[in-house]
Amino acid sequence: MSKTTRKIIRASAFIISLLFLISVLIIIDIEKRGPYTTWYNNLKMQQAEKHAIIGKSEGEVIKCLGNPSFSYMRSGHNNRTLNYAPFSFFPYGLFQVHLRNGIVHSVEMFDD
Repeated sequence: MSKTTRKIIRASAFIISLLFLISVLIIIDIEKRGPYTTWYNNLKMQQAEKHAIIGKSEGEVIKCLGNPSFSYMRSGHNNRTLNYAPFSFFPYGLFQVHLRNGIVHSVEMFDD
């Protein structure tokens, strides 16, 4: 095996290990309501309170909080939930905005 090949293998192993470690740290942060997840949820709550989003429309919420990471509508109901995830690729530790008939009726921090 050439010296270059060994370097490539070591670099690849390092990158894979680093990505694995980052993934584990993200999961721990979300599960334990770590510093980033807490900061993110508190930030969204501060924005929601500053703009008094209870009673406002979905469009007004998006202007205040930005686009949600994802949303869903309960089947058979006219209730929609906007989900703001601290890590958009991992849907836990969410800040949620609950809408009824297109109007915000509540918010929730740290939803899983």
